[in-house]
Amino acid sequence: LVVAESLGPLRENPFMRLESERRRLRQGRPGPGGAARPLQQLLELYSAVPGIRTIRADNILIIESRADPAACFAAGDAPP
Repeated sequence: LVVAESLGPLRENPFMRLESERRRLRQGRPGPGGAARPLQQLLELYSAVPGIRTIRADNILIIESRADPAACFAAGDAPP
């Protein structure tokens, strides 16, 4: 049972925001703020950070960090 008062404004509902953005992208319209490729921007941003590994698969971006970021330099994983 969901009470209408507990839903709040639909524009602020995270699911409704995600669906609106998905529809906008499907129709080829840019979203608010001009963020056309947020996953690509995050991938580029975090892939340059030492100690951070990024994995992308079908619109899912996984960003994980090592316990010791300095160890990435010793392991040779530092960005070029």
